[in-house]
Amino acid sequence: MAQAEFFDIVQQTEYMIELNPVENLEDCGDDFLTLEEVEEMGLGSYWYGSSKRLIKNKIKAYLAVCLSEIPKGKKSIIIKDNDLVEALKETETAVSDIIPNTRRVGNRLFKHTKVEKKAQTEVTYRNWSGLMNLFQAFLRKNEVTISVTMNATNRENAVKCFKPMATFETLKTVADDYSWCSYEEDEWVWMEKLYNDPSLAPLVKTKK
Repeated sequence: MAQAEFFDIVQQTEYMIELNPVENLEDCGDDFLTLEEVEEMGLGSYWYGSSKRLIKNKIKAYLAVCLSEIPKGKKSIIIKDNDLVEALKETETAVSDIIPNTRRVGNRLFKHTKVEKKAQTEVTYRNWSGLMNLFQAFLRKNEVTISVTMNATNRENAVKCFKPMATFETLKTVADDYSWCSYEEDEWVWMEKLYNDPSLAPLVKTKK
Protein backbone atom coordinates (compact mmCIF):
# COMPACT_ATOMS: atom_id res chain seq x y z
CA MET A 1 0.00 0.00 0.00
CA ALA A 2 1.35 3.43 -0.98
CA GLN A 3 1.85 6.07 1.68
CA ALA A 4 -1.17 8.37 1.87
CA GLU A 5 -0.56 12.08 1.24
CA PHE A 6 -3.71 13.39 2.94
CA PHE A 7 -5.49 12.62 6.22
CA ASP A 8 -8.99 13.46 7.42
CA ILE A 9 -9.13 14.53 11.07
CA VAL A 10 -11.58 12.14 12.74
CA GLN A 11 -11.23 13.71 16.19
CA GLN A 12 -8.66 15.81 18.01
CA THR A 13 -7.90 16.89 21.55
CA GLU A 14 -5.05 19.06 22.70
CA TYR A 15 -2.58 16.17 22.90
CA MET A 16 -4.13 13.40 20.78
CA ILE A 17 -5.40 13.16 17.24
CA GLU A 18 -7.16 10.47 15.23
CA LEU A 19 -6.57 10.55 11.49
CA ASN A 20 -7.90 8.56 8.57
CA PRO A 21 -5.67 8.32 5.45
CA VAL A 22 -7.30 9.59 2.25
CA GLU A 23 -6.02 8.70 -1.20
CA ASN A 24 -7.08 11.82 -3.11
CA LEU A 25 -7.30 15.48 -2.11
CA GLU A 26 -10.78 15.80 -3.59
CA ASP A 27 -12.00 13.08 -1.21
CA CYS A 28 -10.89 14.97 1.92
CA GLY A 29 -13.38 16.55 4.30
CA ASP A 30 -13.21 20.12 5.57
CA ASP A 31 -10.68 19.25 8.29
CA PHE A 32 -7.61 17.45 6.99
CA LEU A 33 -3.82 17.44 7.16
CA THR A 34 -1.14 16.85 4.55
CA LEU A 35 1.62 14.28 5.06
CA GLU A 36 4.10 17.12 5.61
CA GLU A 37 1.93 18.58 8.39
CA VAL A 38 1.56 15.14 9.99
CA GLU A 39 5.32 14.66 10.08
CA GLU A 40 5.90 18.17 11.48
CA MET A 41 3.57 17.31 14.37
CA GLY A 42 5.75 14.31 15.24
CA LEU A 43 3.01 11.81 14.45
CA GLY A 44 5.17 9.37 12.49
CA SER A 45 5.60 9.01 8.75
CA TYR A 46 3.48 5.97 7.99
CA TRP A 47 -0.23 5.40 8.46
CA TYR A 48 -2.75 2.77 7.44
CA GLY A 49 -6.32 2.69 8.65
CA SER A 50 -7.88 5.10 11.12
CA SER A 51 -5.48 5.53 14.04
CA LYS A 52 -5.16 7.67 17.18
CA ARG A 53 -1.76 9.00 18.19
CA LEU A 54 -0.12 11.44 20.57
CA ILE A 55 0.94 14.86 19.28
CA LYS A 56 4.43 14.23 20.59
CA ASN A 57 6.03 17.51 19.56
CA LYS A 58 3.50 19.46 21.64
CA ILE A 59 3.89 17.10 24.60
CA LYS A 60 7.67 17.29 24.38
CA ALA A 61 7.58 21.09 24.50
CA TYR A 62 5.30 21.06 27.56
CA LEU A 63 7.42 18.50 29.43
CA ALA A 64 10.60 20.43 28.63
CA VAL A 65 9.12 23.48 30.34
CA CYS A 66 8.15 21.34 33.35
CA LEU A 67 11.70 20.01 33.65
CA SER A 68 13.13 23.52 33.50
CA GLU A 69 10.87 24.54 36.41
CA ILE A 70 11.97 21.79 38.80
CA PRO A 71 13.23 23.63 41.91
CA LYS A 72 16.93 23.48 42.68
CA GLY A 73 17.72 20.49 44.83
CA LYS A 74 14.56 18.66 43.76
CA LYS A 75 14.18 15.84 41.24
CA SER A 76 10.49 16.07 40.33
CA ILE A 77 7.57 18.36 39.60
CA ILE A 78 3.79 18.00 39.32
CA ILE A 79 2.40 17.86 35.77
CA LYS A 80 -0.49 20.29 36.16
CA ASP A 81 -2.14 19.47 32.83
CA ASN A 82 -4.44 16.54 33.60
CA ASP A 83 -5.35 16.09 29.92
CA LEU A 84 -1.70 15.41 29.11
CA VAL A 85 -1.40 12.87 31.91
CA GLU A 86 -4.58 11.10 30.73
CA ALA A 87 -3.30 11.01 27.14
CA LEU A 88 -0.08 9.34 28.29
CA LYS A 89 -2.08 6.82 30.34
CA GLU A 90 -4.52 6.04 27.51
CA THR A 91 -1.73 5.31 25.04
CA GLU A 92 0.48 3.64 27.67
CA THR A 93 3.34 5.91 26.59
CA ALA A 94 6.39 6.35 28.80
CA VAL A 95 7.65 9.94 29.01
CA SER A 96 11.15 8.54 28.41
CA ASP A 97 9.97 7.72 24.87
CA ILE A 98 9.46 11.46 24.37
CA ILE A 99 12.28 12.93 26.49
CA PRO A 100 15.14 10.56 27.47
CA ASN A 101 16.14 10.19 31.13
CA THR A 102 12.72 11.07 32.50
CA ARG A 103 9.93 9.05 34.09
CA ARG A 104 6.37 9.64 35.24
CA VAL A 105 4.68 8.34 38.37
CA GLY A 106 1.04 9.42 38.40
CA ASN A 107 1.07 13.14 37.66
CA ARG A 108 4.64 13.66 38.86
CA LEU A 109 7.50 14.08 36.37
CA PHE A 110 10.97 13.00 37.45
CA LYS A 111 14.44 13.70 36.17
CA HIS A 112 15.76 10.18 35.96
CA THR A 113 19.43 10.03 36.87
CA LYS A 114 21.12 7.26 34.95
CA VAL A 115 22.96 4.76 37.10
CA GLU A 116 26.29 3.66 35.76
CA LYS A 117 25.85 0.17 34.41
CA LYS A 118 28.45 -2.52 34.25
CA ALA A 119 30.04 -2.53 30.83
CA GLN A 120 28.22 -4.97 28.53
CA THR A 121 30.45 -7.64 27.05
CA GLU A 122 28.02 -9.86 25.13
CA VAL A 123 24.61 -9.88 23.45
CA THR A 124 21.80 -10.23 25.99
CA TYR A 125 18.30 -11.63 25.79
CA ARG A 126 16.96 -8.06 25.77
CA ASN A 127 19.09 -7.32 22.68
CA TRP A 128 17.75 -10.41 20.92
CA SER A 129 14.17 -9.64 21.94
CA GLY A 130 14.61 -6.04 20.80
CA LEU A 131 15.79 -7.16 17.38
CA MET A 132 12.78 -9.46 17.08
CA ASN A 133 10.56 -6.48 17.94
CA LEU A 134 12.14 -4.49 15.11
CA PHE A 135 11.36 -7.25 12.62
CA GLN A 136 7.76 -7.37 13.86
CA ALA A 137 7.48 -3.58 13.50
CA PHE A 138 8.81 -3.85 9.93
CA LEU A 139 6.15 -6.45 9.08
CA ARG A 140 3.39 -4.39 10.68
CA LYS A 141 4.40 -1.23 8.85
CA ASN A 142 4.30 -3.09 5.55
CA GLU A 143 1.00 -4.78 6.43
CA VAL A 144 2.51 -8.25 6.16
CA THR A 145 1.29 -11.12 8.30
CA ILE A 146 3.52 -14.19 8.58
CA SER A 147 2.76 -17.22 10.70
CA VAL A 148 6.00 -18.84 11.80
CA THR A 149 6.54 -21.77 14.13
CA MET A 150 10.11 -22.27 15.24
CA ASN A 151 12.06 -23.78 18.07
CA ALA A 152 12.08 -21.05 20.72
CA THR A 153 15.43 -22.26 22.00
CA ASN A 154 17.24 -21.57 18.71
CA ARG A 155 17.58 -17.80 18.83
CA GLU A 156 20.37 -17.74 16.24
CA ASN A 157 18.10 -19.29 13.60
CA ALA A 158 15.35 -16.81 14.46
CA VAL A 159 17.66 -13.93 13.51
CA LYS A 160 18.78 -15.73 10.33
CA CYS A 161 15.15 -16.34 9.36
CA PHE A 162 14.10 -12.67 9.54
CA LYS A 163 17.37 -10.96 8.53
CA PRO A 164 16.85 -11.13 4.72
CA MET A 165 13.69 -8.99 5.03
CA ALA A 166 15.39 -5.66 5.76
CA THR A 167 18.69 -3.93 6.41
CA PHE A 168 19.43 -2.80 9.94
CA GLU A 169 19.18 0.86 8.89
CA THR A 170 15.68 0.19 7.56
CA LEU A 171 14.71 -1.41 10.87
CA LYS A 172 15.95 1.64 12.78
CA THR A 173 13.86 3.93 10.58
CA VAL A 174 10.74 1.82 11.10
CA ALA A 175 11.27 1.90 14.88
CA ASP A 176 10.51 5.64 14.95
CA ASP A 177 6.81 4.87 14.45
CA TYR A 178 6.47 2.45 17.35
CA SER A 179 6.93 3.44 21.01
CA TRP A 180 7.63 -0.19 21.93
CA CYS A 181 10.75 -0.07 19.74
CA SER A 182 12.49 2.60 21.81
CA TYR A 183 16.01 1.68 22.90
CA GLU A 184 19.06 3.36 24.36
CA GLU A 185 22.08 4.09 22.21
CA ASP A 186 24.18 1.21 23.57
CA GLU A 187 21.29 -1.21 22.97
CA TRP A 188 21.19 -0.22 19.29
CA VAL A 189 24.91 -0.98 19.09
CA TRP A 190 24.45 -4.52 20.45
CA MET A 191 21.36 -5.22 18.34
CA GLU A 192 23.31 -4.24 15.23
CA LYS A 193 26.13 -6.58 16.26
CA LEU A 194 23.60 -9.39 16.60
CA TYR A 195 22.03 -8.51 13.25
CA ASN A 196 25.45 -8.69 11.56
CA ASP A 197 26.43 -11.91 13.35
CA PRO A 198 23.44 -14.08 14.40
CA SER A 199 25.81 -16.54 16.09
CA LEU A 200 26.11 -14.00 18.92
CA ALA A 201 22.51 -14.74 19.97
CA PRO A 202 22.38 -15.69 23.66
CA LEU A 203 21.83 -19.33 24.46
CA VAL A 204 18.73 -20.36 26.36
CA LYS A 205 19.57 -21.08 29.98
CA THR A 206 18.80 -24.66 30.96
CA LYS A 207 17.37 -25.55 34.33
CA LYS A 208 19.68 -27.56 36.53
